[in-house]
Amino acid sequence: MSGAAIELRDVRKLYKVGPIFVETLKGIDLAIQEGEMALLTGDDLEGRAALMRVLGLIEPPTGGAMTIDGDDVTNLSAAARSSARNAVFGYVSEGLPLIDGMSVYDNVTLPLRMRDATRREIRDRALQSARYVGAEGLLRLRAGRLNPEETRRAQLARAIVGAPEALWVDDPWLLGSSPGAAALMDTFASIRAETGVTLIFCGDLSAGKGGFDRLIRIEQGRVAP
Repeated sequence: MSGAAIELRDVRKLYKVGPIFVETLKGIDLAIQEGEMALLTGDDLEGRAALMRVLGLIEPPTGGAMTIDGDDVTNLSAAARSSARNAVFGYVSEGLPLIDGMSVYDNVTLPLRMRDATRREIRDRALQSARYVGAEGLLRLRAGRLNPEETRRAQLARAIVGAPEALWVDDPWLLGSSPGAAALMDTFASIRAETGVTLIFCGDLSAGKGGFDRLIRIEQGRVAP
């Protein structure tokens, strides 16, 4: 793995709400450095969510420009956006859950199967990523049987199995104060230290929680000074 450098210039995002358009992002200028561990926070929850979707190549911006490692990804086709998303990002989010009816192994290996990896490569990388995050003993279980901490470990194994350049993390549980959340945050820090991967979190920072290189506050559709 290596980190991704992501830059947004005057990025705007409009959403249609009934008969009107609402500008959720109002000109975002932002550079996330390779290997940085950043937290998107602030009172503008809709703006935060919209920015995460744009950053993670889930939705294109309405205006402005976005580059990843210097390559323009602003106006990719749906197919090209999906391919870039799978190559660049690993995702850990309540909004992108494991598939309950599938085994943890099948969930973890999904990004590799989307790339047509060989069966041996899929098996080896699944075991490696699960072992790294303490999820090796979960691979044979159904995803729906996991507790919250086990679920996040399985999600993290899925997120890193494809050796992404950036991890996109949108899960309030991970920023909480439970021992399980703290242990997983330590795992994220270890992954970054060993691989140089870029880490982008979104959420409200709990009291006493630190370790981020930068807090990026989103207020009224803009990056607060």
